[in-house]
Amino acid sequence: MVKDASSSWWFLRLMLYRDDWLSAKQASGERGIVMANLEERNSVLEREIVKHVDQGWRVVSQMQTSVQLTRDKRVNWLIALLLALVLIVPAVLYLLLYKGTENLYLEVREDGQVVEHRNPVEGKPDRARIAIRVLTLDGLMIGLSIVLTRLMSLNVPIGGGIGARIGLGHLPIVVTGIVAGPLSGLLVGAAADLVGFAIWPSGTFIIWQITAISALNGVIPWVFVKLGWPRSRTARIWIGVTVARLLLSVGWLPLVLHDVEGLPYWSVVAGQAAASVVMVPATAFFVDVLVKAYERSGYGRLPA
Repeated sequence: MVKDASSSWWFLRLMLYRDDWLSAKQASGERGIVMANLEERNSVLEREIVKHVDQGWRVVSQMQTSVQLTRDKRVNWLIALLLALVLIVPAVLYLLLYKGTENLYLEVREDGQVVEHRNPVEGKPDRARIAIRVLTLDGLMIGLSIVLTRLMSLNVPIGGGIGARIGLGHLPIVVTGIVAGPLSGLLVGAAADLVGFAIWPSGTFIIWQITAISALNGVIPWVFVKLGWPRSRTARIWIGVTVARLLLSVGWLPLVLHDVEGLPYWSVVAGQAAASVVMVPATAFFVDVLVKAYERSGYGRLPA
């Protein structure tokens, strides 16, 4: 019995030594894996440093698995060219081509209604000059829309993205559609979104539905102004701006942001609806003011 107990005791000690040895070996192996991973990470970091240094970056500080780099920002001449085309060229055309003589003939009919005839001497309007005016107006409105949208608007983050934007970026688009026609409004809306995205990107890619929404803002208010009802043009402008906002920004835009960017649908709807409380009155008021100012300038007469 004593011999059996002594043998069991020695066997138990051998098993304990064996477990300690295996644990120590396993820990040593794990340390070797960690060291190997550290060396691999350091090697990857060195390759990344070489790649970024070739791109003009300079190393500021470096540790085993991290590095801080810096470089001087270079001027993007493509963006400078786009800004020149959108902002400067229309202004130069305006200064060079808007000057000139315009003839006006007023006739009072038997019913007391006043009829205007422009350029009655030539018998028809100067189509080239009118085309230049429209193109110049389009360019100025594209630049103004970009500035108002990208630099002077309040972006409201919802669900990790821009769910609502409070600003007057659509104001130039609506005005262009009313005073120059739906085609100009459509082109100004689309160009403002595309050029604005190229200069100040708000995402990784262009969403064509948002470009379409921007373009349609130059068409829908024009439709209501041309309807002729109600009799007040100011009322028609308010109705057109309201319908465009509800259909495009509150109705369609949340669906696009939900499907493409995964933003929460109802949260975006709520954000757009809240923004509309401010945006609809502000946009409609300034559109009415600018349309009246356009008429007073003598460049066109719109339906009253």
